[in-house]
Amino acid sequence: LVYPCLVVQYMGQAASLCVNKEGVTDAFYQAVPRDLLWPVTILAVLAAIIACQAMISGLFSMFAQARAFKLVPRILVLHTNPDHEGQVYIPEVNWALCVVCLVLTVSFKSSASLAGAYGISVTSTFLISTVLMWIVMRRVWGWHCVSSALLAMPLLVMDAALWSANVLKIVDSGWVPVVISLCLCLLMHTQQWGHGREEAVMARELEAEASEMQQRGAPAKLASVATLPGLQATLERSDLARTDTVAVFLTPHEWRVPRT
Repeated sequence: LVYPCLVVQYMGQAASLCVNKEGVTDAFYQAVPRDLLWPVTILAVLAAIIACQAMISGLFSMFAQARAFKLVPRILVLHTNPDHEGQVYIPEVNWALCVVCLVLTVSFKSSASLAGAYGISVTSTFLISTVLMWIVMRRVWGWHCVSSALLAMPLLVMDAALWSANVLKIVDSGWVPVVISLCLCLLMHTQQWGHGREEAVMARELEAEASEMQQRGAPAKLASVATLPGLQATLERSDLARTDTVAVFLTPHEWRVPRT
């Protein structure tokens, strides 16, 4: 439904520009008859709201997946529909998106000033999607390099041509998506690096506790316990006062005793 509507709409703009070349700055509304101006304006506003909602929902899903892969810090993911696992809401992302939109609106004041940012964003998305499609064909689907190249290369050449034509817009407003992308990449790289360091520390603690348990049967101090078997052995061999109450401690690792 969307594709034929877009084709007809662009054909209408082209026909309007052939008749009135001075309407190039506002081709969409110049092609609309005067009697239909308000209905089309209302329809355009509703379409923009739907498009924004799709972007917001997609951003929530992307951050939820990044959180599952430990690429971003821990964020609150709310599942708003018990029947659909992918329908989520993330308050932190929602507020961050609100702040960025307000800053861009106050700074650039009009959508025409963000034309360069839009061009860089769209063409970069085309280029990255084509590269990812080629990677999926090779590594996931197991296609031969020749067949995958025959399908991906024409798209890659076209996307690269469109992207290179928009590179000059970086100095205008195209730097905005570049800066946002670099900040997100820095965030994910820092999170992944920190998670790797944490895993290395836990591996050393696990190895040290396993060696101590082989020698003594249990860790010497309760504060040095790192694993659940070590905690159980320490509690059995110690004379600590035990209570009848139950406490729940959350931990990201099922084998790891919480640090606090």
